[in-house]
Amino acid sequence: MFTFNISDDLKLACLQVADAEALFALIQQNKDHLGEWLPWVNHCHRIEDVQSFIQSARTAYAEKKI
Repeated sequence: MFTFNISDDLKLACLQVADAEALFALIQQNKDHLGEWLPWVNHCHRIEDVQSFIQSARTAYAEKKI
């Protein structure tokens, strides 16, 4: 969908549902800190919650809503 190469070893890409497990682990490790700026992380209690968030964000992006 979208990938932007920042440097040879760093790129910015849209999340994919396949990223949910890794993102869930990062959210759990940093929930208090992230929750200050990203209120949606407080609603991610299961991997399925993260999968749902990713899918809704991808849909909104595709529909040019975000």
